[in-house]
Amino acid sequence: MKNYSEVDLTNQMVYVYKNGKQVYSSICVTGLDTDLERRTRTGCYYIKDKKEEYVLTGADYSTPTKYWVRIMWTGTGYHYLGRSDWGRWSPQIYKTRGSHGCINLQLNDARNIYNSVKMRDAVFIHY
Repeated sequence: MKNYSEVDLTNQMVYVYKNGKQVYSSICVTGLDTDLERRTRTGCYYIKDKKEEYVLTGADYSTPTKYWVRIMWTGTGYHYLGRSDWGRWSPQIYKTRGSHGCINLQLNDARNIYNSVKMRDAVFIHY
């Protein structure tokens, strides 16, 4: 497998690989780890859909976003989120201010990842 991305939940990082070599990395914020419904699930998945603009909906939210890359049919994916706390980011932020399971990214990182990954590329999510 030469083209894939990786989400390191422990370090809250995304890595993108082309032809087996890392071509991009960024910080991220993943699912709220203390909530089983919001935790980002580990495993190997494949990119299923990409949309430049998309509205994420759940029981308690409706959020327009950019650079949506669907990883799981349950709704987990990479996407931009204009969080007010990016300036205070740390690898532990997801433990108290995590997402609803998605991999939140800053705008430039979301755009770069969106443009770097392709349909059916593998995505490895791990601690």
